[in-house]
Amino acid sequence: MKKIRLGVIGADSGIAKEYHLPALARCEGVVFETACDINLDRLEVIKKQYGFNKITTDYKEILSDPEIDAVVILTKVDLHAEMSIAAAKAKKHIFMQKAIGLSLEEAQDIIDTAREEGVKLTISYMHRYFDESIKAHEIIQKGTLGELQFVRMRNSVKNPESVVASYGGCVMDIGGHGMDLIRYLFGQNVKRVKSIFHQGAGIGTSGWTSNLNGDELFAFLLYELEDGTKVIHEILWSHIAKTDRFEVEISGRRGSLLVRNTLTGAKLHLGIAENGVENGIEWSSPEVEESFFGQYQHQLFIDDLRFGKNESLTGEDGFAPLAILEAARRSMESGNWEEPFKVK
Repeated sequence: MKKIRLGVIGADSGIAKEYHLPALARCEGVVFETACDINLDRLEVIKKQYGFNKITTDYKEILSDPEIDAVVILTKVDLHAEMSIAAAKAKKHIFMQKAIGLSLEEAQDIIDTAREEGVKLTISYMHRYFDESIKAHEIIQKGTLGELQFVRMRNSVKNPESVVASYGGCVMDIGGHGMDLIRYLFGQNVKRVKSIFHQGAGIGTSGWTSNLNGDELFAFLLYELEDGTKVIHEILWSHIAKTDRFEVEISGRRGSLLVRNTLTGAKLHLGIAENGVENGIEWSSPEVEESFFGQYQHQLFIDDLRFGKNESLTGEDGFAPLAILEAARRSMESGNWEEPFKVK
């Protein structure tokens, strides 16, 4: 069976070294062909560590190489449109770190080009592939919690305030993870969005502003899903307490599910009230089947290419979080609920 030869652009980035490269190295059917970044000395280290055949500082060398089947784009988002459109025109399949682009216009151009050129486009939102996310999805879809009532999602990190603009703001960079995870866990799209903001609030937050112009440090968003379920989404870029990537609290009429609880460190807490809360809640920690970090997500992409499947995320999936962000920006201006635009 043919192996997929990869060119990795942004191979020296933090997310490449911490997540994507170790996971891809564990996947069946992968050949590391060319690694690309701006520092040749560090690329030499990566070449030796992962067995790349070549290194380069010019990503266009990857696109012109007929041996390469797919590109993995792990740069900052401001380069995504240029690189992914060029890759599609070079007939390379694309696996790209979120967000898909800086705007809905960029995202649509990327999607349109991939369609026209007949190449696969996958946008990486890693949180839906975590072992506990997969188990939580299973619990929710079985109806274990009963009718959904309320969801609280938090994405918070302790990044330096000074770099937030280079990542497109906290909502685009870390909030997009929560937006995608909501779509996965509940199997629903966000129907409408309302922005809620607090300025200069909280310990150690002097000088923070609450806007959505691409350098916002925190935001509080309210979503309504297709079935009417309400979701509060807390997004904080420089949070002193922080979460370990994310935490979710899901409340239903029959039970509650806590995912990645910050205080206990448990991956899942499930509370069930069989006979109503007045008769007590039985808590348990459902067993989570563990896998190598990120391998499942990357193997899906490789298998899609090798076996003609379509199980990994699409460009349309990558469009959805950006559309939610854009609706939140409109809501901030109007003060009203706003509906996300749909991909064309």
